[in-house]
Amino acid sequence: MSDETAGKSLATQVTDDPHAPLIFFDAAPACGHYGGIVAITLAVDLARTIEPSEITVRHTVIAYLRTNVQGAKALRESLDRAILLATPTAGGKN
Repeated sequence: MSDETAGKSLATQVTDDPHAPLIFFDAAPACGHYGGIVAITLAVDLARTIEPSEITVRHTVIAYLRTNVQGAKALRESLDRAILLATPTAGGKN
């Protein structure tokens, strides 16, 4: 390794071909761990028409997330960073 790259981190190239699905969820109502695998259930609130004048909102499972402990920790770190970015600062500007 040369001296030029000694202090630089090498970025990992991530591709999106074909496009990965976009998953939007409102809640993570269940989680567990079995045999080294972390399990998280993702749910969304879906509004549905029952009759022309009646709408109901159902808490509906949209995905079952499975990963190893290492992947779960990486996800938690990414979520923590994203939440930090979304948190307003004392000055009111992010």
